[in-house]
Amino acid sequence: MALKLSAKGLLALSIASILSTSAIAQRKIEEVVVTAEKTQATVSDTSISITAFTAENLDELGIQSADEMINYIPATTRDTYDIRIRGVGRNFRALGGDPGVATYYNGVYSPDFGIASSESGLYDLQRVEVLRGPQGTLYGRNSIGGAVNYITKKPTFDFEGEVRAQLGDYGTEEFYGVLSGPLIADKLAGRLVASQRDRDAWMEDVAGNDIDSTHDKNIAIALTWLPTDDIEINARVNDRISDRSVGGQVFINEGSGATRGTRSINEGVLGLREVAAGTVGAWSYTNPITGEEKWALNRRAGIDASEFPYNPNPAFNQNQLAGQTSGSKSDPNNLVAVNNEGGDCRVFPSTLNSCNAERFDHASGHVEAKWDISEQTSLRFIYGHTEFDYSYNQDIDYSNADFTKYRQTVLETVKSDSYEMQLDWAVGDSWTATTGIYYFDERRSQDYSLSDTTERYTQRFDFDDNVLSPGAAAFWAGLGVGVGNDGSFFGAYPNTPPTFDEVADHTSVLSKWAGDPRGDSFVQANSIENESSAIYTQGTYEFNEEFSLTVGVRWAEDKKTAVEKRRLRFEEDPQNIGADGNPSFLNYTLGALPGLTGQAGYDDTTGRTALAMLNVLYGRATWTADGIAPVCALDDAACATPLLLGGIPLAQTSATSGDDSWDDVNYRVNLDWTPTDDILMYFSVTTGYRAGGYSLGVTDARIATGPSGIVTEIDDPFSYGKETVISYEVGYKGLHLDGTLQLNGSIYRYEYDDYQDRLNVFDPVRGRSVNIVQNAPGATNTGLEVETLWYPTDELSIGANYSYTETEYSDEYLVVYQNDPDLPGSLFGNATTSPELYQRDANGSELKRIPKHKATVWGGYEWQTEMGAVTLRATYSYTGEMQSNGVEDELDLIPSRYQVDTSLAWRSVDEKWRARLFVDNVTDERNIREINTGNEGTNFRQTGTLLYPKYWGLDVAYKFGG
Repeated sequence: MALKLSAKGLLALSIASILSTSAIAQRKIEEVVVTAEKTQATVSDTSISITAFTAENLDELGIQSADEMINYIPATTRDTYDIRIRGVGRNFRALGGDPGVATYYNGVYSPDFGIASSESGLYDLQRVEVLRGPQGTLYGRNSIGGAVNYITKKPTFDFEGEVRAQLGDYGTEEFYGVLSGPLIADKLAGRLVASQRDRDAWMEDVAGNDIDSTHDKNIAIALTWLPTDDIEINARVNDRISDRSVGGQVFINEGSGATRGTRSINEGVLGLREVAAGTVGAWSYTNPITGEEKWALNRRAGIDASEFPYNPNPAFNQNQLAGQTSGSKSDPNNLVAVNNEGGDCRVFPSTLNSCNAERFDHASGHVEAKWDISEQTSLRFIYGHTEFDYSYNQDIDYSNADFTKYRQTVLETVKSDSYEMQLDWAVGDSWTATTGIYYFDERRSQDYSLSDTTERYTQRFDFDDNVLSPGAAAFWAGLGVGVGNDGSFFGAYPNTPPTFDEVADHTSVLSKWAGDPRGDSFVQANSIENESSAIYTQGTYEFNEEFSLTVGVRWAEDKKTAVEKRRLRFEEDPQNIGADGNPSFLNYTLGALPGLTGQAGYDDTTGRTALAMLNVLYGRATWTADGIAPVCALDDAACATPLLLGGIPLAQTSATSGDDSWDDVNYRVNLDWTPTDDILMYFSVTTGYRAGGYSLGVTDARIATGPSGIVTEIDDPFSYGKETVISYEVGYKGLHLDGTLQLNGSIYRYEYDDYQDRLNVFDPVRGRSVNIVQNAPGATNTGLEVETLWYPTDELSIGANYSYTETEYSDEYLVVYQNDPDLPGSLFGNATTSPELYQRDANGSELKRIPKHKATVWGGYEWQTEMGAVTLRATYSYTGEMQSNGVEDELDLIPSRYQVDTSLAWRSVDEKWRARLFVDNVTDERNIREINTGNEGTNFRQTGTLLYPKYWGLDVAYKFGG
């Protein structure tokens, strides 16, 4: 059984090991030079909580990805595409939003952490700097949580090079190479870096397909030009293609009430319907709050209208997921991405024969010019350009069914330009300062869709009366719906949805469903342009050798222009169709319609509902004694007349646009006390700012402004306000035991205003719960961090870090929670009818995805031999449990996790050769990074994102020249 240490135990162990000896070793800690405050200084001399990795650190620890790097950084976690520092990250992924941590690559801002954090497996980097806490004055744009700087190696004026290969588990074949040297003696040097990374998929989905692979190529060329003794110009361009099969989430659990833990495979649609107590086959639910008892059966396909997305239950007539028994979070061994083989999914620009694929073509370049005007003044200009095309296609129906091929696809294009002019200057020996201006322009366009290539979505629904069974006209007449002049019901509705170009801005158009060749049930074509401008200055005054004061200020403005166009397919329940043919949510009685003479409305005994009648009249079902029988099986993917599961298929096509701007002034005040050359203590007050934005593509993030009708006026897309924070931090940095022990620590408190979040809230205007991005009134974040590195002997090194974080919403914040499987809304109401059941005050609840405890301990022992140095290393990392949602609930609790990594490395005497044999996740833990729980429409399905399993490899490199 694996030994698990608590985070507090790890901290106590590391401190005890430090205090248990007073031996002074000869080997000393080498200081890392960073540019955290835009000028060069060591980590120990920088009054910011910062973790820095040199090229040697990355190689020694085997860090090649963000998941591996964050283990060595206190209070830092990550989501699939973003990083969180002290819990500050991105709480939603919607076009028009911004990250909470600023990512820089050679001084150029990048809005996409995932690209910078994976380029070439972090090969040929000079260092990585991770700054914790708001960095608003110098780094500005969206650095409210911190900043991550990736700095590549520059060309050298001495010829040198390296070749490197890594072979390992899952068919890993990775090759790297670098050539660097002079092009013009003492004037121009160049550097060529190339990498190719291939790894087979490590997941297997329920269809037996392999998913989540690596196929990545990158080439970069860098130049350094010294035209004069006081001018240096550095430039770098790179071109990268990543084309891989994408992974999927693991299936954890499903079901509600007594059915929790069993996947629904016998029901055609998901959802519940209330029945009388004691009904045969029904099961009871007891309201955990009021004690009220309700009885329920599953909804019936074609009889009881299903909820969005009006799909059949993807697990219908399917086997249980292999091995899925208890639904335990600690043993999630069932993967859910399926339908992976080509031929039946949307056309996708991938070289892989895969319908679950991700590809991006990325190209970027930057130029940095520095002019040393005098000994006390230098001028720097940085320009960066980035563009990439991103494509993503993944099956999300959580089954191996062919009758539903529900998937999400993304086609996105991004271009950005960054300009910064920076002046470093000084007055005398006491005052140094940095002043700059900054401009950033980014343009993003995105085609996003939810699609299904079965005939239900690709074929046109024929509304004409002449194809209906006898009595259709009477049916519609009984509902008070007139028949149009063209012989169709809803004669005024357009026969086909207008194209995006045909829809007037700020307008929504209802139409008949005419099918879609791509099978899109939801599609959006959105764009956003971001402009950011800033002016800043920060200076430090040294009172004497012990005390100095740093003061900084920055004004920033962000402007965003958004265009949102989308089309939604939906099925309207006949019970919700008014006399004018428009959805109006009016009640009605069926009246004297064929087969329903004398019956009114819903009849559970015979199952002859309005939806059932609709299916019979449109020739998709026939009557039976207890309801209807479909003319073809529900799981027949080729059925030309599939059962209507929600009602009449209609389309809503809309377009809107808007622009907004936000600005703020940030400041930093920091007092340093340096009582000795080896100790720094500081106190800082810093503010941070994240621009407001849009949540394009979020269904609820817009509202009608005109009367309901076929053509309706709609408002601008919803925008949300800026987020601000004030941070108070006390820090300590010290070298002890004759430079063999480094100890850094900090205590901080954040106070947020208008914290940006995406949760369900009740909208009194629409009278229902909506899911939108909004600003929570306030939140707090208090934490403690400790980092230590110790060389007790020349051969032994020990490192550790620990963080403790307390967070909460600090003001009243009413949110809606509808994911409780013991409180299905079809039985107990909703946030409108039963607010006491579904509305919660989040005040005092934890913020999402922030573990209270996080710790890592690592160590290495080196032997010197005649063949070179041999080093054995091991790392134990622990991340405590955390909430996946902004509402505290046991169901959304991400479990704590730990991982053990080991390696054995060799370095030749002349340091030309090095080799490293490693095993990551030695105990093969099945660790989950994220948890997601759906509502009743998905049968409260719970899924999770799995981290990498046990993995071994051999890494060999050879250096030449130099």
